[in-house]
Amino acid sequence: MKSIKNFTVFVLSCMMNALTAGNYKPGNGFTFFHSIGDEVVPFCNFESVRNTWGVNNIVALSYQSKTTLHVATGTSFFLFYCGDLVDEILKGKWAPREDTVGGEIW
Repeated sequence: MKSIKNFTVFVLSCMMNALTAGNYKPGNGFTFFHSIGDEVVPFCNFESVRNTWGVNNIVALSYQSKTTLHVATGTSFFLFYCGDLVDEILKGKWAPREDTVGGEIW
């Protein structure tokens, strides 16, 4: 029952476009990433999630790209970092942390 309740709160949080709504807290294995300069989704959203959830159960990853365009910042993340994060999960090496990666990319 607890997993159903957690899933329901997570869905509600997503529908409200506020991951911290409804007191949702992820279990181990949640990786949250954000571009420092995204023009559409402000960096304070990342800070809110990090501050509410803490970094004991999540990977809180920020990065800087040379563009502020929303789609381009996401594209740069997937091109440069996504593969390594997936490898961590698949190889059982995922560990909670906060990190800022790379210099300027894209």
